[in-house]
Amino acid sequence: MKNYLRNYFTPSEQRLLSVILLIAFIALLVTNKPFNQLYSDEVKADSIKAEIESPFKLCVDIGTASKEEIMQIKGIGPKIADKIISFRDSIEIVSNYDLLKINGIGEKGLDKWLPYLKPLPADSLHSNSSIIEKDNGTQDSEPIENKADINKATKEDIMKVKGIGIKKASQIIEYRDKENGLKNMEELLSIKGIGKKTLAKIEELFYVGLKNE
Repeated sequence: MKNYLRNYFTPSEQRLLSVILLIAFIALLVTNKPFNQLYSDEVKADSIKAEIESPFKLCVDIGTASKEEIMQIKGIGPKIADKIISFRDSIEIVSNYDLLKINGIGEKGLDKWLPYLKPLPADSLHSNSSIIEKDNGTQDSEPIENKADINKATKEDIMKVKGIGIKKASQIIEYRDKENGLKNMEELLSIKGIGKKTLAKIEELFYVGLKNE
């Protein structure tokens, strides 16, 4: 075999190079690691997994987002995305909670999507009323056109809310009288059987009136 090294190294340098290569080869066998791992930091599988599983920060404007953008939200497929866009085209969406009016979308699903949706002005549970902060720390609202004061409503008035019968209406009045009037609509959530969806229906017909009205 032709020795090409003699053109560049002396015999002693060739022997030294051979020793170095032999030592490097032995080191590879002893460590039992690929050559590239000897010169780079080891990347642990757990760190890669954590990075992959970390949620992508989305901020989707449900009022203007395209179908593809809406489908980036986990749990929303083509059918639901089409329903959202169709609903959006038929009515102005002023709150992300308006999505509950779409058949097939429930509170649990919406709760999972909200972190990825851009907040809208009327997202608050009190969005149907103009909240005024009082010096005593309570919250009241000004009269809203076509709505009645929940603190003055009769049992029959409350029963006009879809899904509320005589029993639930009686519970609302009992709670209201016990608390000497509601300070904000969210208090109704403490009544068993009234959730956010039912509260939204109540807020469509009622507001919390000022105490001095």
